[in-house]
Amino acid sequence: MDISSFPRFARQNVIVLAGCMAGLVIFASIALLPDIHKHRHQIRAIKELQVQLDQQNDMNFLYQKLEAILANQGPGEAVSPFIEPQAISAKETDQVVLTLQKLAKKNGVVLDDVRPELASGKLVAKQMRVQAVMHGHLDKHRVFLLDLLKEPYVEEIEDLVLETNGSDISLRIIMVINIA
Repeated sequence: MDISSFPRFARQNVIVLAGCMAGLVIFASIALLPDIHKHRHQIRAIKELQVQLDQQNDMNFLYQKLEAILANQGPGEAVSPFIEPQAISAKETDQVVLTLQKLAKKNGVVLDDVRPELASGKLVAKQMRVQAVMHGHLDKHRVFLLDLLKEPYVEEIEDLVLETNGSDISLRIIMVINIA
């Protein structure tokens, strides 16, 4: 169908109608573009939250297990009744770092940082807090912690924070050691 066969009035109407339709399409695409961008951003945020939720669900099992162990443990009761608590001399406190390195190597975790916490408010005079940060697989952290608690100068593990990054888990512990 040739447009020249239409009367002049109809041809002008078709041109005006085509221009209006093009303007409407341009206006609609400009109006919807921010919504499309916002929608993509929300989908990305939902996926990130889903990953965080999955990580928390994975860690919930370990948290419940630790809570059950702590609930069964009486107040002041040692983790292992076979270990007699002992103090380490102030001159030998550098042995703590060497022991942590030895245990990390034995259990296949990577020890990132060990440092004493000098601002220890509620500790007895013969105690010191030590913070250690390491990463590795969850099972290896578990064995590492069990071996650490066998050390006679470790009074308690005061704080334990696990952070996941895929299959690699970062562990930060704050332990209290006895000093003679």
